[in-house]
Amino acid sequence: MNTRQGLLAFLCALAPALAIPEPWRVETERFSATFSEQGLVALEDASGTHMVGPGELREGVGIHRVEGSHWASAMHALRYTGFEELEGASVDCTLNVDDAAGDLAITQRAKAPEPGVWGVQWTIGRIPLEMNVIVPGRSGIKLTHRSPGSGHEFDYPVGWEAQFVIIEGEGRGFWVWADDVEGRYKRLRVSRGPEGWEIALISMNYAPFDGHTACESVVWRLNTYEGDWRVPARRYRAWAEAHLRPTRIEEQTPAWVKNIRCVIITGVDEALVTALTKRIEPAGTLLYIPSWRAAGYDRDYPSYDEPVEGLRNFIAHAHGLGYRVMLHVNYFGCDPLNPLYEHFEPYQLRSPWGDHEKQWWLWERATPVIRFAYINPAHKPWRELFIARMQTLCMDYAVDALHLDQTLCIS
Repeated sequence: MNTRQGLLAFLCALAPALAIPEPWRVETERFSATFSEQGLVALEDASGTHMVGPGELREGVGIHRVEGSHWASAMHALRYTGFEELEGASVDCTLNVDDAAGDLAITQRAKAPEPGVWGVQWTIGRIPLEMNVIVPGRSGIKLTHRSPGSGHEFDYPVGWEAQFVIIEGEGRGFWVWADDVEGRYKRLRVSRGPEGWEIALISMNYAPFDGHTACESVVWRLNTYEGDWRVPARRYRAWAEAHLRPTRIEEQTPAWVKNIRCVIITGVDEALVTALTKRIEPAGTLLYIPSWRAAGYDRDYPSYDEPVEGLRNFIAHAHGLGYRVMLHVNYFGCDPLNPLYEHFEPYQLRSPWGDHEKQWWLWERATPVIRFAYINPAHKPWRELFIARMQTLCMDYAVDALHLDQTLCIS
């Protein structure tokens, strides 16, 4: 990649010797951007359209610690200082212009005199309310000035599935994405107030945070675009395919999936699914069966070899009518009463916060209460066990699909 360090990096290196006034302005062929002690406070594209304008921000450039958050009150030559209740802390920001792509690459290096640092943040605002915020999170969200709720938070890769955010205007806009092949944890905050939108981008350390006194951000890239939101989305997709190498859906999905137009949640009930053929087309219908194991719904994971009586006949009957059948499973659930829990308990997920308590699913509205542990799917023996049991289940019962429950519940 042809990256120009240019005058920006040169001036950063000479910062102690030069008296450079605030704010810090970056000019490219595509846009001009202005940074102050609060972050990116002005952005104008080549057409003269103002996409970020003046206004006091709620947050700004921050260092996040377990004990609380600290915000910069001063900036000199892209070094942020004056963090409240954290004397001696600093965040050094580096801005590089990528000539080939036209991006502005932004990195931060936070240092604190006290431990417990879990993240470093920069903020963009104010963004006009007539612009929309498009987040590839929670299956895709478009936030407008009429959207319910004034604040939204997305954690990558849990509720923020792709690491970018698009600010959409009329025929043009801008976007920010993380040039991060490692897949580090990061957080996006979107706030809306009377004066406009505020976007906060946070790079996170790996837990436990207790001993960290520094945090280096991922490389954030910013650029403007012309057209609709698909222009930046296509560019991110091309980058992701080249660097993350995901398997295309069409390469891993059976052909029958394209024909499904209806999903019915039901039990193991042959009479019911037979009667439904008078109202729906079975060939375009997927039967989702949550409670098919003899132990009951969400109990005795990871046991999948003792189904309710009649499951095999039910699936054969459903297939005979033309249906497809999907069974409910949990990819990281382990009941503490199951004999395997003792073996996998050392790999139970723990909270990165507080006392690092073990993570559980707890459902108190059932009798007896449903409770199971979350086992880290990064533990290879757990993955091998789960995959082997799924293979056996699918082959023994001719199952068409599996519902992998709680795939968005890792935090």
